[in-house]
Amino acid sequence: MRAPAGAPPLGRQIADLFAAGRHAELEGIARRMVTQAPGAAAGWTVLGAALAGQARHAEALAAKQQALQIAPDAQAHSNLATTLLALQRHEEAARHAAQAVTLDASLATAHGNLGFALEALGRPAEAVRCWSQALQRDAQLHRVRLRLAQRLQAQGELARAEALLTEGVRLREDDADAWQLLAAVLRARQRMAPAATAFHRALALQPANVAAWNDLGNTLHDLGRLPEAQAAFERAIALDGRLGAIHSNLGNVLREQGLLDEALACFRRAIALSPGFLGAHDNLLLALNYADAPTPEERLAEAHRYGAAAARLATPLPPAPPREPGPLRVGLVSGDLRNHPVGYFIESLLAALDPARVQVWAYANQQDEDDLTTRLRERLNWCRIDTLPDAEAAARIRADRIDVLLDLSGHTARNRLPLFCWRPAPVQASWLGYFATTGIAEIDYLLADAATVPVDSSERFSETVWRLPRTRLCFTPPARAPEVAPLPALTRGHVTFGSFQALAKVSDAVLALWGRVLAAVPGARLRLQSPQLGDEPTRDALRQRMRTQGLAPERVDLHGRSSRAAYLQAHAEVDLLLDTFPFPGGTTTCEALWMGVPT
Repeated sequence: MRAPAGAPPLGRQIADLFAAGRHAELEGIARRMVTQAPGAAAGWTVLGAALAGQARHAEALAAKQQALQIAPDAQAHSNLATTLLALQRHEEAARHAAQAVTLDASLATAHGNLGFALEALGRPAEAVRCWSQALQRDAQLHRVRLRLAQRLQAQGELARAEALLTEGVRLREDDADAWQLLAAVLRARQRMAPAATAFHRALALQPANVAAWNDLGNTLHDLGRLPEAQAAFERAIALDGRLGAIHSNLGNVLREQGLLDEALACFRRAIALSPGFLGAHDNLLLALNYADAPTPEERLAEAHRYGAAAARLATPLPPAPPREPGPLRVGLVSGDLRNHPVGYFIESLLAALDPARVQVWAYANQQDEDDLTTRLRERLNWCRIDTLPDAEAAARIRADRIDVLLDLSGHTARNRLPLFCWRPAPVQASWLGYFATTGIAEIDYLLADAATVPVDSSERFSETVWRLPRTRLCFTPPARAPEVAPLPALTRGHVTFGSFQALAKVSDAVLALWGRVLAAVPGARLRLQSPQLGDEPTRDALRQRMRTQGLAPERVDLHGRSSRAAYLQAHAEVDLLLDTFPFPGGTTTCEALWMGVPT
């Protein structure tokens, strides 16, 4: 409510009170106006605004209806639509907002109100058009700007959403919600560093915002700034410790720093707080593979608990009718059909298949695509399922008449294990991306070999172990790999041990053993490379763990993330790789052998 230029003192006083949020005082003035001139629309309009400002919407509605009856202009219709929206009477709000636009197409608030009403009525595309019209007429409509940006983000129009929000925080630097929305959009665009900055701005304005602390933690995690991410999650938990997802996020950061006991405690806490949160249970089962303590029987029991929880969410589909003869139809369920170990390994297998005998469908649980995704799509029937709930994804797989459905993730990130509980294919198996049991009763087989699952270990799996004749792996030689280098020790005069494993696998027991190895080989050095080691606080924390375990940090060279080409080239710096335990190398071991470096 703005006072026009040259407005009389009462008009300026009303505008000032409204701007200051002093609605009770404004109500007193409005009631005097109505008493003095009951046939004038102005008093009823001010009274409606004062009552709405106190959330007394039913009373505000009566006042605004009276104003409309006296002066049925565009502004009165728009004012009434505002209160009808507050009362969730969306069809009436849409009708009055539309009438306001008809009477005066330049009235920005009317376009905005029409957008809010149409969105509530399930017409988001029309709402977006209305909000765009509103902002063209008045860029100061901040609430409209934020809602339009949210809708564009949901539609995947991230560049437009970012532009709106960047202008929004320029106009309203003190709005924590605008900074938080901008941060979320930047994060969705994989611009993690500016996203972290925007989250910090939001939290400076609203330091008790639990969701923003959690999102900041996830962003710092993606940036590899693990101690900072840990601190953000701990701050969120200190503000509200009841949210299982945040405990699980903290557990992931602790696991990646090699702090396994603390990570396991976080995952168990997350499950206790949110028993139906399967993501935390995934994280627990994955982390148990890093730990010495649990017995195989305990791991299997935990996996069975996961399987039972997933099964409770599913309604298995009826058996599919027999299909016509033809090539075997194989489905691959994965979120890693990209530059990722699963993507690397699967590429050579697909090249070797005879399409007259085997046809392959990909059910991709991913948004991001890269050059490897492009090559895989050329060989696969492609279907994205990242936005589909399990029931719809299972129905799609059933409609494609898949004969054998393969899970390529196990309990790693981006898995879709619960959809297997719907039994979309007659034969279901797990392979390649995970080596332990899934616990899903509806997954019939685990594809393995005698080395990864010895014959006397079959009882550790809920699946029937199907051992391939030679190996479960299908290594794809890296394109443009450098030549195998001469042994570095021949020119350096000392042995260089190495490890390219994720830091999560480097437990205290592993560090202690490596310390004994270096002590036994005078002059030897250790070269460690891991994506997590690009962060100086993470390196400092690792050096402290080394000292505690008897491994001299001055004999260890630390390296962070690099391109795949540079990573392969780095094998020329290493004479012998040291494996981790109990979680050994997989892809790194194969790639090291290809580069001529034994493990």
